[in-house]
Amino acid sequence: MTKQSIRQRDFQEISNVLSTFTSLTQIKAILFTLNGILVANHFIYLNPESVKEALAGQDLKAPIVLPVCLEKRVWGIIILEAVDIPSKRIMISKNYLESALNEISSEHFTGQFSILESLTPSQITQLNMLSIIYPSLTPLGSLSSNEHSQTQLPKVKSPSSPTNYSINIATDYIHNHLQSPLSLNEVARQVYLSPAYLSRLFKKHLHVNFIEYVNSQKIALAQEKLAMSQLTVREISSNLGYSQTSYFTKLFKRRTGQTPSEFRRQHHAVQKIYTIPRQSDSDNSKTVLDASQAYFQNNHIDYFTDSAHGVPYMHSIDDLDDTDGHKGWAYSVDGQFPLKSADQVTMTDKSVVQWVYTTYNQND
Repeated sequence: MTKQSIRQRDFQEISNVLSTFTSLTQIKAILFTLNGILVANHFIYLNPESVKEALAGQDLKAPIVLPVCLEKRVWGIIILEAVDIPSKRIMISKNYLESALNEISSEHFTGQFSILESLTPSQITQLNMLSIIYPSLTPLGSLSSNEHSQTQLPKVKSPSSPTNYSINIATDYIHNHLQSPLSLNEVARQVYLSPAYLSRLFKKHLHVNFIEYVNSQKIALAQEKLAMSQLTVREISSNLGYSQTSYFTKLFKRRTGQTPSEFRRQHHAVQKIYTIPRQSDSDNSKTVLDASQAYFQNNHIDYFTDSAHGVPYMHSIDDLDDTDGHKGWAYSVDGQFPLKSADQVTMTDKSVVQWVYTTYNQND
């Protein structure tokens, strides 16, 4: 059989093994590979900065270090939190984890795992001595491609925190697949989390349910299509992954207060829409104006704010500006147009903001 590299989804299986083990035994377990991947707390950390942050937060008491070999080469370590755990139970745990890892390897790639006896505190101390001579050792980056570990995973940008990183990966996936049906299970698989845990993250950090967030993004895209295209309501509904136009229409009206046809008639003069999806690193105390300005700056979009009677407003975005009160920028939040100015509405519980360039005081 041709040898395959360990893929990202294989680490999801390993994460599931560790989670199941912890659930069954109440022994915390984490995996760290020699090429810098950490599996802990239902997460898979790929970026060095996020790995360091996650390791620093483990706070393991009486850790047991088990070297893990793959194809007779040291591949990584499993660390168990072994407070008041007899040595016999550690041995049973080692055998269970070795068997579970080899089940994964037999299904997804070639290679045999073996877990060695735990290192003693004295042995770990001696290994730390290697840091003295490390600068003179050959850096991994200078090795030929054939000498690298088998694992090849994509580079990931540094997250502001592991939690924000996971939610942002989930929201990015949602934004890139709005034209498909999206389920909690599917998105959870993409970010290597259990559906229940991902659902809790959405509620804790975005203050909305997963399905509410998804539907808000879909309705925002539907508003763009209704205002800026000639697609029929049925076509828009189908393109957004809704199997029934009647359900889409009901959902759209519940969120916007209008049917899709009514929205299209009222917004036929719209010339441009900027859609700003909520990210987990958005400060809940930020106003819509703050979040919008940050978005425009990060995306190198020129904008200018002005004020009237002490109230700030968006005078121009890119090359479109306010024209004597006849045309200008209005904003919506989760499909509706608030009566308050953008500096008076916070991002708490909000999923998506849109800036719409349109004609004011339409009577037709």
